[in-house]
Amino acid sequence: MISFRSSITGDKQALVIFLETDQVKAKRLPDFPKAVKAAVLAVLAAGHFTGETGELFPVSGEKGLVLLAGLGAHKDLTATQLRILARSAFLSSYLKKLKTVEVVPPSRPREM
Repeated sequence: MISFRSSITGDKQALVIFLETDQVKAKRLPDFPKAVKAAVLAVLAAGHFTGETGELFPVSGEKGLVLLAGLGAHKDLTATQLRILARSAFLSSYLKKLKTVEVVPPSRPREM
């Protein structure tokens, strides 16, 4: 089951966070629980995840897997591309065997 929520509850086996390149560069994250935010910021600070289109990076969280999914530049993102990127994240080997996934969609409104 996939759950889309505006805030993280952490009650699923995995959490997928969609981030754009400018969010990664500015280290601007939505309102996350402290443990999740600390883990994600450590990955960003180390330069392991840039937010490029199609990039996936797994992070081991306290309550399960956190999968960072890159959306690329905000100006280049279309609704179709977002659907394709979401599909590739959900079908990735990181989420393949999990039954419940929580999704944090892009945080800014889009004009698509």
